[in-house]
Amino acid sequence: MKNGTRQNITTQTNKVIVPRGNVNLTYFKVKLPAGISNVHFSCTVDTPSGVYETNTENNTDNKTAGVLTPQNSQTPNTEFESRPFYFNKPDDSAGIPTGDYASSVTPNASWEQYEWVNGAFQKKTYGVKLTANQQIIPDVNSLSHYLENGLWHMKSGYGFSLSAVSRAARFESTILANASSYILPQSGNAYFPEFNFELTDAKYRTLQLTAANKLEFVRNPYSITKKGVKDGRRIHYTPLWYPDGNYTVKTFLYDCWTPAGMISLEDTLSPIVIGSNIYDDWYINHG
Repeated sequence: MKNGTRQNITTQTNKVIVPRGNVNLTYFKVKLPAGISNVHFSCTVDTPSGVYETNTENNTDNKTAGVLTPQNSQTPNTEFESRPFYFNKPDDSAGIPTGDYASSVTPNASWEQYEWVNGAFQKKTYGVKLTANQQIIPDVNSLSHYLENGLWHMKSGYGFSLSAVSRAARFESTILANASSYILPQSGNAYFPEFNFELTDAKYRTLQLTAANKLEFVRNPYSITKKGVKDGRRIHYTPLWYPDGNYTVKTFLYDCWTPAGMISLEDTLSPIVIGSNIYDDWYINHG
């Protein structure tokens, strides 16, 4: 349903082999247009000629589901040069919010299918495990950042980029599913310590899908070059007032769909270590 009118999104056909008196799994991959509020699925089984079916009353099934549109939240420009009175640095072990997108978070899924192999039915178990290489890196304009013992160090007030590159791996003893049967995360959120890792509009950043397997920050309208020209780099600025120590970011990657439903991933990324602030990199030259 779109704008109060019905439109056909897709018509697909699968060939399914079902053992006598048993069931088998079939699935479809559907891309929903923007603006869809409800989607109606109608599935009909057509028995091939020459095949005797004892019960045809269950050969049609219908289902209508509402479409949940993720909120696009972006944090405002940092305006405080001194620490707000209400700020208390959150614990790095704090939970990661998922909102309405997941009642439980699991990065794994498995499902069974009968296949006709060498003249006999074989039940095979397919699966997928979601993994992601996620990291935050100081922005190129951070003049004094450096890498030490595997952690980035920089001064507060500078920005950093975030990259979440996902991939699918074999789940335990299952057969790794073909890439055509699942889709890697299409959505993600990044949560920040200055906002207490909250899932509240303007206190977290919705990530943008920039490649089939990659999520990044949306271009920041407050990003500027060293000469003060706006350039929209994909960065998030740390508050100038942020205290020295670990600056930790948490992520939730979701909308990774499989024949067994959605799987998702929560992660606490390796921190950037804050030491001093941006003012220590600049001075006034009177000539």
